[in-house]
Amino acid sequence: MPANLLSSAREREVLAAVADGIITAAAGAALRVVVTCSPSHLPFAGQLTKALHARGRACRCLVPSPDGPPSDDAEAIRQAAAGQAIAMIVEGTPTSGGEVCRISIRISHDSREASPSPTSSEQADGSGRDPDVIVDYSDPDGPTILQFSVRLALSTDSPVEVTMNGGE
Repeated sequence: MPANLLSSAREREVLAAVADGIITAAAGAALRVVVTCSPSHLPFAGQLTKALHARGRACRCLVPSPDGPPSDDAEAIRQAAAGQAIAMIVEGTPTSGGEVCRISIRISHDSREASPSPTSSEQADGSGRDPDVIVDYSDPDGPTILQFSVRLALSTDSPVEVTMNGGE
């Protein structure tokens, strides 16, 4: 039982740190977050949505159906990550010329696949780049943030980058 409490407390800390980082990176911009994970870790996206909402971002979590009609955001991620669950956290509609903060998160449960792969060209957000945030669930004491490198994608395509590497 104490291990479960420790793991739950650590998961809450990781969720809070990820939410706080997203809030900082997305200040003044519409929000688009793609979470790629195994189906068993899909609740992370819902919990992150609640954490972002509690911080003042009126967002919602969408899980595209493979059989559903394509939408502008869902089409790019529907084709990625075979065998993975994908969720999108969206807020607002970007205005013409408005800023959009696009963040991709990968949830891993195997430490061998947790590190970013420099040769990977197919990412869940369709950007061709590695995930901005990697959360590793392989530690029995709970999840760890392995990477947090968020780009603020401006309408002019001039990224501003905030990077934190290493443990939580």
